Amino acid sequence: MNDLTAVLADIGIFVCVPWMLWRLLGRIIPIAVIPILIGIMAAVWHLPLQKIGIPSFYGDTIGWIAVLVLAFTAGMEMWQHPEGEPSANTLPKPGLLRLLGGAAIALGGPFLIGSLLVYFFFLPLPGWHAPSVTPFIAAASIGLCIAVSALPVLIGIVRELPVADKPIGQLALKLAVIDDATLWIGLAVLQIAAERQAAMHSWGVREAGAVILLILLAAGGSLASRHFRNPPRFLVWAVVPLYLSLGSWASMTLGLHELIGAYFAGAFMPPSWVRRLPFELSRPLHSYG
Repeated sequence: MNDLTAVLADIGIFVCVPWMLWRLLGRIIPIAVIPILIGIMAAVWHLPLQKIGIPSFYGDTIGWIAVLVLAFTAGMEMWQHPEGEPSANTLPKPGLLRLLGGAAIALGGPFLIGSLLVYFFFLPLPGWHAPSVTPFIAAASIGLCIAVSALPVLIGIVRELPVADKPIGQLALKLAVIDDATLWIGLAVLQIAAERQAAMHSWGVREAGAVILLILLAAGGSLASRHFRNPPRFLVWAVVPLYLSLGSWASMTLGLHELIGAYFAGAFMPPSWVRRLPFELSRPLHSYG
């Protein structure tokens, strides 16, 4: 199968078919979930998709970009009221401590329960225990993955919520982003603990530059919010890919997933700039993610 045919097959299987099923089912199932179900059924039925080049390299690349755009636009909408203006449906803005506390509770309970179940019930089973790590690290690693939500899927689900439910959906996204960042940091710590002869990872110029870059993105957005609220539209469009690419690169350099940096880069964008962007134009790309 040539590259063009493989990409068209990707679009048909993972975009067109989910969209048609979504409409036929009356939008009961979020469209972000349907491609996952298709992938699960393909694995269960042992369909030879990989042998015929599906998903293709270019399809994977387009999907990766689509997920980054999805996270970035979700971050940009973080400070926007879904109804346009505050209303009775708008939740009070939580403080940082309450937000972190809620994220800790949302992550801590499933993590503890999942880790205990894995340690006592699943690790004794054949094929569960990793040969090069202790049972504690193996159980904690699996429990951490169980506890964290699928951020791209959650973003897609929140996008389909009714307007009245959007505020609580945005709050759920904030908690999920904190939990997702905790996942990658926790996995890095567990990996260091698993390598007994390895020292703590020493940061270099790239890592320090990534931290400084994130600070500059946040500071630039804050300054623009106060002193440059209504720039020319072409400038807004020029800044969007810059923030997206730099934020994604910074989080990847720090050992976190690119989604985290994309989300926070979107949140760093000045709200007055964000209101001038037509989010509906990015909806078709989101479905491919």
